[in-house]
Amino acid sequence: MGTSTGAGGLLRIGLAVNTTPESLPAYGSDTLRNVGLIESDTPPPFKKKVSEVTTLNDGTLTFGGGLETQTYEATIVRNFGDTPHEDLFTDGRATLNQYRNFEIVYSDSGAEAWRFKGFVSEYAPQERVSENAFKVKLTIQVYGAITVVP
Repeated sequence: MGTSTGAGGLLRIGLAVNTTPESLPAYGSDTLRNVGLIESDTPPPFKKKVSEVTTLNDGTLTFGGGLETQTYEATIVRNFGDTPHEDLFTDGRATLNQYRNFEIVYSDSGAEAWRFKGFVSEYAPQERVSENAFKVKLTIQVYGAITVVP
């Protein structure tokens, strides 16, 4: 599992949206907006796929190949009327994957940022915290490689 972005960490979502991830603009050409009211988050882990094979002459051999499926998970408080929140809600309900650019900024590491393309694979309402607010479990499926920007 990843670690939290830390107090003051940010999740940003791109304005551009497309059903084909290759058609998204580069990060510098997209408008990234802050998603507020994040209660907690777990950034994508960098976990390799590992296979083991036992052979008669060499014993157990371990092979690594590529990364396992990566997801970003967060619990947010739904902010009705806030455009980034509404985009996440709309994307989560869509029948086709709605790819966007995402960026996670770590506040406690010199503003390191992780950038990736992805889509909302889960938008699950949770506990109602007041008459007009509820928590949402959000899962974003990472597409392709994560770019780490120091």
